[in-house]
Amino acid sequence: MKKGDLVRWKSSPFRHIGVSNVDDMVGTIIDGPTMFGFIERIYVLWNKYPKSMVTHHGEGLMRWVDCMDVEIINESR
Repeated sequence: MKKGDLVRWKSSPFRHIGVSNVDDMVGTIIDGPTMFGFIERIYVLWNKYPKSMVTHHGEGLMRWVDCMDVEIINESR
């Protein structure tokens, strides 16, 4: 995974709020991968995000995501 790659969720992490279909949620890797302790994460700009998950700290559609939770759908050149 590298900057510019397009990713999507492997499975829905939002089942607890009733969102089970995440096929239309596509993200672009902005930064990473970076190690957070023993977990490798990427910083992703998502095309949309469930409203109840958006924080009030200006984070919006950009999130740090565990690499093991997403899959690449298109690699950048």
